[in-house]
Amino acid sequence: MCSDCPVYLVDIETVLPEIIPSSPIQRLDEGSRLTILCQASTGDFLHLAWQRRSRPQDLPTTLTRNKHNITSALTIEHARLEDADDYVCYGYGWSANATKISVITVNVTGKSAQCLPSCAI
Repeated sequence: MCSDCPVYLVDIETVLPEIIPSSPIQRLDEGSRLTILCQASTGDFLHLAWQRRSRPQDLPTTLTRNKHNITSALTIEHARLEDADDYVCYGYGWSANATKISVITVNVTGKSAQCLPSCAI
């Protein structure tokens, strides 16, 4: 065992990663854009990743880090109805049992079947 190696402990008080916007449900119109941020303390987490609940694979994100926080930005471009899902932010800690998650639900509203003359193309 290495006597000079740093020891990392995860306190049971470790807080969940914070999702911004903080509303647990986001509604957006088909074709629109949404950016969701997940932020956590760098002291609590090494890495943040986004996954869709229905398709558990890491999504492409932008990860930024400073000495206090780590932030993962997930952007949905040109939202489609099939983008509606629960999006899960995973905060990976210093050990495998230190993983914490936060969830946000994204609902995508389709274009209305009825359209007034003012919305004609």
